[in-house]
Amino acid sequence: MTVAVVVDSSSGISPALAAAWGVHVVPLYIEWDGVTYRDQVDLMPGDFYQRLPAADRQPTTSAPTPADFLGVSRRLLDGEYDEVLILTVSSSLSISYESAGLVARELGGERVTVIDTRTGAGAHALLAAEAAELAASGQPAAEIAATVDRLRERAEVFIIMNTLSYLRKSGRISTAKAAAGAALNMNPVVGFRDGSLDVMARPSGGRRARRFVEERLAALGPATRALAMYTSSVDDAMAWQGFVQDRLGAPRFDVGPLSPVVGSTCGPGAHGLAVLWGADGRDGAAR
Repeated sequence: MTVAVVVDSSSGISPALAAAWGVHVVPLYIEWDGVTYRDQVDLMPGDFYQRLPAADRQPTTSAPTPADFLGVSRRLLDGEYDEVLILTVSSSLSISYESAGLVARELGGERVTVIDTRTGAGAHALLAAEAAELAASGQPAAEIAATVDRLRERAEVFIIMNTLSYLRKSGRISTAKAAAGAALNMNPVVGFRDGSLDVMARPSGGRRARRFVEERLAALGPATRALAMYTSSVDDAMAWQGFVQDRLGAPRFDVGPLSPVVGSTCGPGAHGLAVLWGADGRDGAAR
C-alpha cells in the first residue's frame, strides 16, 4: 500500500519542507482588503510580512473547504497512491478537521483517514514529517495513524510573540488574556494545552521569553527532531540551532517561515520552536 500524507497550510510546513518531506499541503484562505489569497500559493511569507505592519485592517482566514480536500484526495488516489492520510490543525482552532472528515465519508474510511493533531504550526508539521517517513517505509495508513496518535503527546511547540493584539483580533484568545500580556516590553509565549491555544507565560523581554522556552523544553529529555519558525527574520529561527543540538540532542533540525495564515494571528517579529520527543523523553510534560 502507498500512502499520501496531507496537511493543511496552518501546519507550519513551507513549500520547501513539503517537497523535502514528501508531504502534500492544502492551503487555507486569507481575505485581505477585499482580495482572497491561497496561503503560500498566491501570498508568500516574504510579501505578507512586509505588508502586515502597515496594514489598516488585519487579514482574516478561513479553512480549506471539503471540496479542496476532496480534490486533492481524488488526485492522489487516482495517481500513485492507494490511501490518503490527512493530518489537520487542532479542531479547536479550525473546521479543517470537519471538512476533511466529510471527504473521508465521501471516499470511504478505508481510503481516507483523518487525524486531529490537537496542536498547531510546527508540532503539526513534525507529526506530518514522521507520518511521511512511515509512509515511505511502506506502512499502511491505519498503522501510521496509530503511531501519530501516540506521538501527539510528544509534540510540543512554543511561539514567542511581540504582542497578543493580533491573536485577540483573530478571536482565538480572550480580550482579558490579551490585556494581561500588553504591558511594556512583554513577549508572550503561546503554546497548546489540551488541544487549545493558550498563553503559557508573559516574560518581560525577548531574552527571558527564550529562556522560558529553553527551560521548559530542556526538562523533557532527548528529542528526535525540531523545527524552528520565524516571521520577520530567519536569524530568529537559526538562533535555536545550538540549543536544539547541544541541549536537546535532536539529530534533525529544520527551519521554515510561519505561513501567512499563521502569521496573521502571531504578528510581526514572532518566532518559535517545535520539538518532537523520542521514547526517552517525558511525554506531555510541558502541559
